[in-house]
Amino acid sequence: CLEAGMKGFITKPFNTQTLLASIHELLGDKIDPITPTQDVSIVADEPASTLGPIDIKIISALREMMDDDFAELIPAFRESSLSILEGLEQAQSTKDLAVMQRHAHSLKSSSANLGALSLSSLAKSMEQQCKDRNEITMAQLDALKAEFDRVDSELNRLYPDDA
Repeated sequence: CLEAGMKGFITKPFNTQTLLASIHELLGDKIDPITPTQDVSIVADEPASTLGPIDIKIISALREMMDDDFAELIPAFRESSLSILEGLEQAQSTKDLAVMQRHAHSLKSSSANLGALSLSSLAKSMEQQCKDRNEITMAQLDALKAEFDRVDSELNRLYPDDA
């Protein structure tokens, strides 16, 4: 990446302050220092801001950072997640743990970034189970799909215009 011109990177988990500091470092004097209105970490290990399937602090911070691009996020998340769930089911039927691990990793990351921490946690457990070479059962996949349905319903409730 550096050879292609990348000037820097930040690692996950990250927070608003880290992101803004990195942007300022890259742009230097071209912009004034930026101070976030609130510091909201975007990580999967934080306590949820709600008892529902979506952490409101995380998704609100994401919406603030993305501005108009946020409208594309929910349909993209839904499409990607449905594809991942289908891939998990196919890989489970053939007992392909490597494919299942990759799909679980993708779902873990995308759902955590969106604030779907319970879904992320289930995917993380599934990813680890695959790493440990333990088969995933249909009951586990059904639980993952049920949690995705809860997340999807909550996204539709919170952002009906973006769904």
